[in-house]
Amino acid sequence: MANNQAEVPPVLTCWKDIAQYLGKGVRTVQRWEQEFGLPVRRPNGIEHKSPVAAHPGDLDAWLQTRWSARNTSGSPGKQVSANGFKFVHTDLAEAIRISQELRVAHQSLISETRLALEALHATLVTCALPREGEE
Repeated sequence: MANNQAEVPPVLTCWKDIAQYLGKGVRTVQRWEQEFGLPVRRPNGIEHKSPVAAHPGDLDAWLQTRWSARNTSGSPGKQVSANGFKFVHTDLAEAIRISQELRVAHQSLISETRLALEALHATLVTCALPREGEE
């Protein structure tokens, strides 16, 4: 990050500090936590509206794995080196196609799971019914 290591505390202890470290607004980094898994830590057993903490090293590693440099060469799929790291750029159309295939597969799995649960429920109901002559 642009911050000097001497200025950065070993642990960032609030949204404001995390946002400042990343050079973004508080709402943006909160959204990044929800949508993209920004690595912040919370006390055990408390999920929302609780104190947060983040290690600058964890944030830097997250940025390096989640964000890539823009491909200015005009050829999708080419590897571009930035700051010593290689970033792979995929074709947007290919990513959309894969996403659509995953959505269809996911819907199919949901349907199969629903049918299996209905069959299991029917079996349990049948097993639980008393038979003629039994009480």
